[in-house]
Amino acid sequence: MILQKQLRMPLVALANALVILVIGKILLAPAPAIVKQTPTTMALPPVVPLPNWQLVKSESLPPHAFIVANWHYKYIQNQLPLDIDMRYVEETDGDVKQLIGKYASKELAAAQPNLSVREYSGVGFYGVYVYQQQAYLDACINPRGASTFTAEQFSYNRRHYELQFNRLLAYLLKDEPLRERRCLWSHLSVPLNDNSTESAYDNLETAWVSWYKWWYSHFPQP
Repeated sequence: MILQKQLRMPLVALANALVILVIGKILLAPAPAIVKQTPTTMALPPVVPLPNWQLVKSESLPPHAFIVANWHYKYIQNQLPLDIDMRYVEETDGDVKQLIGKYASKELAAAQPNLSVREYSGVGFYGVYVYQQQAYLDACINPRGASTFTAEQFSYNRRHYELQFNRLLAYLLKDEPLRERRCLWSHLSVPLNDNSTESAYDNLETAWVSWYKWWYSHFPQP
């Protein structure tokens, strides 16, 4: 107990010093030149393992604005097809509903289906909905922390992880970016067929958990 008290003050002082250094670096850094932004070029892997599903199709799709990588995967399990569009977004506020409205199919965006936001323990938040006999699951995989669906959840994730000791240290010593606005937008869908909506959601959720865990451990480097 005495040792903890003795160590607490130096650690608090070190943390405060780091915060002051970060603020100083931000304030003293020269203003960036105004240049026309060009999208980062990168590629997502053509093969992503998904337990109990067989990959039958994989193709690159055109990038768009801040979506700098766009890939479509198609899997099958017992004649049930699963389509996944994976989009690497560099600059976002994390509002997945808004992303759907801007970058999903025009018909889906125009329909504005009713969304239900759910949470899976140990993974995070995601949204589910139905449109034209297809069940959908959408979520934003973050570089750190749980998956998110709303801008508020995304912002909370950023605030929670950006001010951690190792992030501050990496910013000071390695010049790694302090602010993190990247997202792997996952857009999964299965047909309803003769299944109930909840049964389709169960299939999507099972696939989503494995999908999330693989991508979280293979999140692209900035």
